[in-house]
Amino acid sequence: MLSLIERSGIESRGRKYVVDEHLKICNICGRGWEYVNKRLYHVDYIIYPIGTIPKIGKEKLPCPQCGNKHDTE
Repeated sequence: MLSLIERSGIESRGRKYVVDEHLKICNICGRGWEYVNKRLYHVDYIIYPIGTIPKIGKEKLPCPQCGNKHDTE
């Protein structure tokens, strides 16, 4: 039996949740980023190069790198 994600045709990239709900686009630098499990990646977030993640349908929030730079200025 297919799961709801598989039946709806939403891209999940092999994950059990909808990718577009977790990926965000930085409104300062334009890169894609997401928070990840620190036990698996040894970091709090992953930042993807510009152009790797499509911007359509993603939430626009400053990435942790740009947010930290903006807070210190």
